[in-house]
Amino acid sequence: MDSDYLEVLYNALIDENADISVSTYKGFHMGDNCWYLHSFQRGYEKRVFTNQELIDEFIALDTFDYSYRFVCGKLVCKYLLDKIAFNCMTTLGEDMEFWLKLYLISNKIVYINRDSYVYRIDNGGRHFGLEKIRSDIQQRLNFIAFLAVRGMDISKYVNSCLSIIQYQVERLKESPEYDTTETIRWLQEVKFLLEGKSEL
Repeated sequence: MDSDYLEVLYNALIDENADISVSTYKGFHMGDNCWYLHSFQRGYEKRVFTNQELIDEFIALDTFDYSYRFVCGKLVCKYLLDKIAFNCMTTLGEDMEFWLKLYLISNKIVYINRDSYVYRIDNGGRHFGLEKIRSDIQQRLNFIAFLAVRGMDISKYVNSCLSIIQYQVERLKESPEYDTTETIRWLQEVKFLLEGKSEL
């Protein structure tokens, strides 16, 4: 972390009277020993969102980088944590699950375009296990359900989930490491249900 990491997040939170402050990060790739910087490319130094605005834009923002989903680079008002806890049972996507739920119950979120955190990247395949894939898809389905119950537009989240399912199915078909039959069957079932098909 940069020396003023917490100061930047705290000042943004106080200045905007927000519930959550978010900053970005710079990557350090362990394999090639290189820095990857993507800060200051969004076109603004600061942006304030209502929860509805951030939920509506999250899928698009998440394609730029993972600033809004990573557990790092954020400061949150303590009272929100009386309602939402980090789900230790989720083994992949647990940080995204946590922040999406917090965004959902927040009034105001402020983003600061400052890469004050260093995210180390390795070449490992630690995100590929069958249980991790199921966990990631399940937490996405849970959030879609929360949005639907609140009468919010779920179309972007459904389309994103369908794309991820398709990607994982293709990936699993090419994997010699695991018996992927049951996981592929489950993913195809979820895809079928999300697509809303009424007949086989």
